[in-house]
Amino acid sequence: AFQRNCSPDMPVVIADYSWRETDGFVYLDVPLKGSRAGNVDVFSTDLYIKVSCPPYLFDVRLFDAVEEAKCSATIGNGLVSLKLEKQEARLWHRLSHPNSEDKVWMQEERQAALSHAHKRAEEEKKTKATQKREAERYALKQQMKQEEEARDAIEQSKQAEIDRTSAELEAWKAKEEEAAQILELEEVTEKEQSNGKSTESESCADRGLKKEADNVLRERKTDSRDRRRDKAMSKSEKQRPRKDTQHGGGTLLDNTPSLRQSGKIEVKFTPRVLDTPMRESRQPEEEEWLRKMAEAGRTPGLASKSEGDLSERNPLWLKDKGNEFYKAGDYLSAINAYSEAIRLNSTMPAYAIHAQGFP
Repeated sequence: AFQRNCSPDMPVVIADYSWRETDGFVYLDVPLKGSRAGNVDVFSTDLYIKVSCPPYLFDVRLFDAVEEAKCSATIGNGLVSLKLEKQEARLWHRLSHPNSEDKVWMQEERQAALSHAHKRAEEEKKTKATQKREAERYALKQQMKQEEEARDAIEQSKQAEIDRTSAELEAWKAKEEEAAQILELEEVTEKEQSNGKSTESESCADRGLKKEADNVLRERKTDSRDRRRDKAMSKSEKQRPRKDTQHGGGTLLDNTPSLRQSGKIEVKFTPRVLDTPMRESRQPEEEEWLRKMAEAGRTPGLASKSEGDLSERNPLWLKDKGNEFYKAGDYLSAINAYSEAIRLNSTMPAYAIHAQGFP
């Protein structure tokens, strides 16, 4: 069904339509009267057909019901061609219902057709919503199924890995138990052989186990013997003497070095004034530096053999000595004497006064 652009003006009824029928179908052609295809509205139900191309209108209450879902309409060449499939295969002999001339009845049929169309639209809407929900539900189920299959595959992989590891562990345990039994049997066998006891009372199972143990011992002894032989051959190859290429006489010389003799070495270190090692020093420059430092450490004007060390003198004596140097014009020596006296006794202001008098 199609419906759009309904005009509120009074329409002109199209009466020059044509139709034909068969037992199963009805073919209806409605002229457009010069109207554009874009302005044509077609509305159909199982009992009502309406074609609107303003200002023209065609509507008919069909003689009998048709298959609504199988109706089709084609617009072109100035015509609207409708193909209607009958619900009951028989000839109608007329297109419209006999009561179509009754306007009241016709109005009721139009309203019934609109109600039917609205109901059908609602049902289609609900059907589409239901189909959409079903599709979403189906997609969700498929997704959950895929995730469950993925989890099952992971669990199977984990279980297979656990089974494989368990089998390897059990095999290793069995091997270790078998080795322990073989060792135990070896010990029993060695004790019996050392004591000269007979093993006639051994059971068949013990005999089989002993035989297997003997085979293992034989293989171990063979492997050990082969390893010792290979080791000896390798050692002999390394110790084999080479020919003397210097004399050209073809004599074989033993190149194996002799053992070193132990001994003691005495190491003496030259005393150093400075902290740097001897290999990093330059002795002439260091001696010159030490000499200059010694000269700089002497106090000018106070070096006297009879006067003793300056640090052991009395501050009063230093004050008097500084006064003498000052009077004699030896200001540098006076400053040194006053400074040393202040260092020995800084509470004597007289020394500070004299010392501050010099730049």
